[in-house]
Amino acid sequence: MSDAAHSFANAHAWWVAMGVKPDWANKLAEVNPVWHEDTLWVSVDIVQDPTAIRKVANCILYVFKFKAYTESRWSTIGAACRGLVGALSVGLSEIVEIAKSLSERNWYLNGFVGLSEEVKRFACASSIVAWVPEGLMRDLMEDDRVLRRLPELEARLLEDLDFVEGLPNGVWRRLAAIYKSAGHSLLLRTEILRAAHSSVCFINRRIFSAAKSRPWSLALGSIQENVEGLELDDPASADPLTRNLFLLKQQGVGLMGTWGFICLTYPSLSFCR
Repeated sequence: MSDAAHSFANAHAWWVAMGVKPDWANKLAEVNPVWHEDTLWVSVDIVQDPTAIRKVANCILYVFKFKAYTESRWSTIGAACRGLVGALSVGLSEIVEIAKSLSERNWYLNGFVGLSEEVKRFACASSIVAWVPEGLMRDLMEDDRVLRRLPELEARLLEDLDFVEGLPNGVWRRLAAIYKSAGHSLLLRTEILRAAHSSVCFINRRIFSAAKSRPWSLALGSIQENVEGLELDDPASADPLTRNLFLLKQQGVGLMGTWGFICLTYPSLSFCR
C-alpha cells in the first residue's frame, strides 16, 4: 500500500466515516489496521512498540461491535452497515474462514455465506449515504416540530451532505477494496454521491417543500402577519384550509381566533405546539 493510502489522516477519516467515536478514531488511526491482499497491515510507527500486538487486537475487537438492524427502525441502517464495513476492512472475512476451519459446528458462521457482492455493495453505499438522512431522522424523533425548526433542519441536512462530499480519496479507496466489483474508487464515489443527492432531493420534496407551501407556510415566521396578509388570486384552486381562511377574512371574521379554533379541532395542523 502507498504511504498516502496508509496515512494517519486517511485512516482517521475512514474511521470517522464508519461512525467511530473521536477518541477511538484517533487510536485506530494510530494503529491503522487494514486488510489488504491477504495481509493485515498496521502502521509502521507501532512496529517497535512492545505492546503492538495487544493494541492491534484491542482495535480489531473494538471494531467488531455490530449494531442490529430492524426494518422498523430505518435510522439504524447506517450504523448497522458501518459496523459491517468497518469489520470487513480489518479482515472479518478471513477471521470467519479461520473460525470455520477450527469449529465442527458452523451453524451461525455459515450464515456469512450470504454476504454476496450485492450485499457488500448495499452495505458500502448505505454506510456513507445514510449519514445524510439519519441525522435529520434523529432530530425529528427528538422534536418533530418541522415548521418551528425548518431553518435548523435544512442546515443540518446540508451539513451532513457536505460531510459526505468532503470525504478524502482514501476513504473511497478503502470502500472500493471491500466492494471489489465497483471497479475504480471514483466510480464508487460517483454512485454513492448520486444516492446522497437523491436522498436530499427526496427530503426537500416530501418535507421542506411541503412545509413552504400553503397551508403549512402560514405558520412560518409570524402566523398573525401571514394570516392577515393572506391573498388568493384564485380561491377555488387553493387547499381547503387556506381557502376557508381567505373567505373568512373577506367576511371580516377575526382570523387569529378562527386559526386557534382550527388548530384545536385539527391537531395535525397545530403548527405551533
